[in-house]
Amino acid sequence: MRLAGPASISAVMNRRLDSKVAQRNNFQGYTFRADSVRQTTIGGKPALSAVADYMQTGQQMVEYITWIDGEKSRAVFSVRLPASELPGFQSRFDAIIQSAMVP
Repeated sequence: MRLAGPASISAVMNRRLDSKVAQRNNFQGYTFRADSVRQTTIGGKPALSAVADYMQTGQQMVEYITWIDGEKSRAVFSVRLPASELPGFQSRFDAIIQSAMVP
C-alpha cells in the first residue's frame, strides 16, 4: 500500500473526500466544509481530517472523519452527531485520534 510521495499522498487523500460524498448520496445536502479539510501527520503518518454537514430528519448533523495512512495499513476514525455537539466533542475525539499508532 506504499504511496509514491507527498504529491501522490495529497491526491489520494483529496479523492477520499469525493468518494465519501458519493457514498453519502442519500444524506441530504452532504458537503464537506472547505475550511475544515486538514492534511497533517499523526504518529508520523500522513492524515486527512474533515467535517461534513448534512440534514437528517430536519436536524443539522455533521460527520467528522479522519484517515491515517501507514505503510502497511490505514485507520479511519469517524463520528456522526448533531452539529451543536461537535465543538464539545471534537477535542476529546482528536485526543483519541492523536494516540493512534498505524503501522
